[in-house]
Amino acid sequence: MTSTQRSESANHVLKIYIPCNSSINRFIAQYSKLISDRENSDEECEKNTKQKSIELQCGFPVEKHASMIYTRKVYNLVKMELLKSTKYVIVPREGNNIVEVKHVQAELRDSWCKANYIIEVDNSVGYYKCECGLYEHFGIVCSHIISVFINRGVCWIPECHIMKRWTRQARMSTFDPNLRTLGKDRRIESRAFRHKVMYMSAMELVNIAKVDEKACEIATRNLDRAKKEISEYRLSKLTSIQVGHGDCVVDRQLHGCC
Repeated sequence: MTSTQRSESANHVLKIYIPCNSSINRFIAQYSKLISDRENSDEECEKNTKQKSIELQCGFPVEKHASMIYTRKVYNLVKMELLKSTKYVIVPREGNNIVEVKHVQAELRDSWCKANYIIEVDNSVGYYKCECGLYEHFGIVCSHIISVFINRGVCWIPECHIMKRWTRQARMSTFDPNLRTLGKDRRIESRAFRHKVMYMSAMELVNIAKVDEKACEIATRNLDRAKKEISEYRLSKLTSIQVGHGDCVVDRQLHGCC
């Protein structure tokens, strides 16, 4: 269902910018405008997150932690769940791995509204699984789990419940310099490893080169030079081998088939 919703959401956004009977030229122009608008919106939200302070409403340690790690919009969603959590109380049960919460006004709620929720707790990693499924579906902890946090004195959201895409550092890729050292020391030939190293390096370059036009020009110039050197290297590998012996093997390696 989640994949279908994302697809329908993308289609809805495209229909706002691009009419159904658009020509290919207009499609490209409007699609470029869509990307530009989305980037401007993201940058505006990022600026607001960094420059505008967040006023805590409830004062719980969990709320303070959420305000430090999440963007403003996601924090507001967590704050709504936090406010709803004050309407739930813990129902005593045997064992420490199963927790039940109950709405304080269960008798006044509509018959179709669920009043009791069961939460499974994995104390080894601090993972809480609520039967409402909000975290699994959306990526933020629900009001029922937050009520358990408050009852148990949990002061911060467990790391296993923090989705990187909702955090302030979601657009920043942290590159581990030990990856390159590990590759040199152990001579790792894994294609997945090379992809990881190159991807993280490229993301790091994007983050530092987008600050202004000059930095972007420097990055682009060096990327063009790197592509030229790699092309020359691949051409030299193809022309330096003996014709008719091992051609297929080397060709497959150079084109990433192995």
